Amino acid sequence: MSYGGDPLNDPLDAIRRAIGDIGDDPEFTDEEISYYYTTYGDIFLAASNAASDLAAYYARRVNKSIGSRSISNDQLFRHYTELADRLRAQATARKAGSISMPPIRQITDSVSSNFPASQRLSDIDVEPFGDDTA
Repeated sequence: MSYGGDPLNDPLDAIRRAIGDIGDDPEFTDEEISYYYTTYGDIFLAASNAASDLAAYYARRVNKSIGSRSISNDQLFRHYTELADRLRAQATARKAGSISMPPIRQITDSVSSNFPASQRLSDIDVEPFGDDTA
């Protein structure tokens, strides 16, 4: 399927976006991107490992020149190596202090469930406060 254009709600799209695999000719199949996400469990860490694998792929390919045309695979190797390093740093920064949290998608009031019903704020009658005429 390749890039679906919804990185906020689809982790596979987020990984593809992070490594720049959003064109018409993707570097990875959906199954491969899914493998990275399932194995590493974090979008940035999965993308970092995908970028590392792309760097390894281009590392074994040689530069070629035919006439005025050339393919510089060493530039792709350096690009994906640096990208993998940046993404790994982002993954590490997100887990700083050994605290790992998924991105917040919806804020809900979970605090009231920690109190007995008699102490919940939703059960208190609201009284007017202040002067409404001011």
